[in-house]
Amino acid sequence: MATLPDDYELTFYYPTQAAPSSTVTFRGPDFGNVERIDRQQVVQDTPANELIVFDRGPTTYFLDFDCSKVDRTDLDNLITFFDTIQGAKYTFEVRVPRYDDLDSSKTPNGGRLYAGCQWDSGPLEHAETDREGRYAIAFRLRSTGRTNVS
Repeated sequence: MATLPDDYELTFYYPTQAAPSSTVTFRGPDFGNVERIDRQQVVQDTPANELIVFDRGPTTYFLDFDCSKVDRTDLDNLITFFDTIQGAKYTFEVRVPRYDDLDSSKTPNGGRLYAGCQWDSGPLEHAETDREGRYAIAFRLRSTGRTNVS
């Protein structure tokens, strides 16, 4: 597997990036990874036809990642990380590269740090894709916070 610069990798931190007790770096997602935002609002019409919006809680970010050409060692490291944090029981942070802000050498200028992450519903899907033992992996996370980082 070709080695990508650090800016292209996902980095998982438990419990936080500031003071991690467990860290794993994983191949960056293929282009097309999805971020969905749920504002958790209630919208209500009044009898006077006015629209009232109530916030029900924090904004939640849902992150879908698809990674291909992952070797067995990286897969095992990711599985071990999620075993350590016991799936969705404990929160963690993940740094994701920002592909929408590339410099002249096509390297991301920064990334996003998602805080309060938890494993979302569904399994960690991984399928062997070639005779060299590389895998394709799909997984979903949810987060309660997002900041831009350099």
